[in-house]
Amino acid sequence: MEGRLPYTSTWIIDSGASEHITCDDKNLFNILIQPSQPAVQIPNGEFVPVSAVGSIYLPNGLYLRRVLYVPQFRCNLLSVSQLTSDLNCTFTFSSDLCILQNTSSRKLIGVGKLCNGLYYIEEQRSEGIAMSVASSSDLWHQRLGHASDGKLQHITSIKDFRRNNNFCDPCLRAKQTRLPFPESTSKTTHCFELIHCDIWGGYRCDSTSGARYFLSIVDDFTRGVWVYLMKNKSEVCQNLIHFCNMVENQFGQRVKRVRSDNGVEFKTTFLSEYYKQRGIILETSCTDTPQQNGVVERKHRHILEVARALRFQSGLPIDFWGECILTAVYIINRLPSPVILNKSPYEMLFGKEPNYKHLRVFGCLVYAHNNKRKDKFSERGSPCVFLGYPYGQKAYRVFDLQKQNTYTSRDVTFIESEFPFKNIDHEGLDFGTIINRVYQKIVGPGTIPSFGDSHTMAEQRQDDANSRKVNRQQLSGPSSVIMDCLDSLEFIYGHQDDYVGGSKQPPGRSQTEQHPGTNNS
Repeated sequence: MEGRLPYTSTWIIDSGASEHITCDDKNLFNILIQPSQPAVQIPNGEFVPVSAVGSIYLPNGLYLRRVLYVPQFRCNLLSVSQLTSDLNCTFTFSSDLCILQNTSSRKLIGVGKLCNGLYYIEEQRSEGIAMSVASSSDLWHQRLGHASDGKLQHITSIKDFRRNNNFCDPCLRAKQTRLPFPESTSKTTHCFELIHCDIWGGYRCDSTSGARYFLSIVDDFTRGVWVYLMKNKSEVCQNLIHFCNMVENQFGQRVKRVRSDNGVEFKTTFLSEYYKQRGIILETSCTDTPQQNGVVERKHRHILEVARALRFQSGLPIDFWGECILTAVYIINRLPSPVILNKSPYEMLFGKEPNYKHLRVFGCLVYAHNNKRKDKFSERGSPCVFLGYPYGQKAYRVFDLQKQNTYTSRDVTFIESEFPFKNIDHEGLDFGTIINRVYQKIVGPGTIPSFGDSHTMAEQRQDDANSRKVNRQQLSGPSSVIMDCLDSLEFIYGHQDDYVGGSKQPPGRSQTEQHPGTNNS
């Protein structure tokens, strides 16, 4: 190695070193001038003196204790054995990366890169739409909604998929195994020949858009799934008609058969007349026999498993359950399925593999560019939470923690290992208070005005109620979420409507904020 390597950019990860060693003492603290270990032995058998022992913080925040200062060295060594003991972490080596993770929480500690046959840690830099860490198998597992290893191994764009530890707390908490429903012996031969429909809900808590139900529609041939968030069951009729019209207009196909349970919302007079005019056959299951509608029942289980994993991973309040459902469906439509020969529903519909490069970890910390700054010294980035993939734009859907509203932005920097709502106690708190606590956790206390002593408890409770109402108005964003849109519409995957006061455009919201669009595939 030629010359002396700069401290701020290079620490070599050495599995053979028993101690951390540095060649530069300017960043040492808690220094002991007369160390108990007077010398260290180098590979050629010689002993070189140790001038001091201290601690160091690396530029990426990694804390090293008992670092030996050896001026004769021309590089800095990071001892694998000492670090695993001090920080309770594991090292994962691949062809070009070394990942350091906490053994218990699986939280990322650091990333090393391979150069000239050595793994080294250097200061991380942000660029464009930045990721905080390089891609790894565990990171893809999180980005794709905690998909199983079997599904991820069939995605060709994820190279060298290997997970060191199959233990995943959100997976174990979110997924349950049940006996399978018997499969139907009839098989469809083309898209939209048969669609399966069912309603989930009503849920005990309204979503941020005011929804309490969702309608799932599954295409039997491609296993593609569309979800409509709904406030009332009565919206099933308009959503099914919307779906049938969309299929005919965008895919050049006509729905032939609709299979549902025996719910009255699927058999309204208006809907029956629509089916009659279009030549659509309605097939209903027997009362209390969900197995006859097993395709969509199993899909509900899959959607809820992924949605729960996303929420457990991110720590989001239950008010965001609708965002979890929509993102879960977006991911599911891009995952290989054994039912369709390990292809994804997306590939079955469009004849090509989906793009995964834009996917990020749901619920992670995001800094979005502030386009509405007031002066030259205003903040250029706002702390937000990533909520999914919008409709009509190559951007990301984020929730602004300071303004407490949802919008889309393409100028974002992701911190995929940080989850603002994680480890925040939600119990007994109103929605606005939870958001304020999270914001203070990120930017520090004192940034959000507090009530004075003259503010009575009754006034505070009223303000809390008003705050929650305003927050819901700001949050009620679109509810139409489409699977993919490149040059043309490709795959609608979800829909939700705005339910605030019966208005499609709450006061103070721009059209862009109110109707963000599709993903950035």
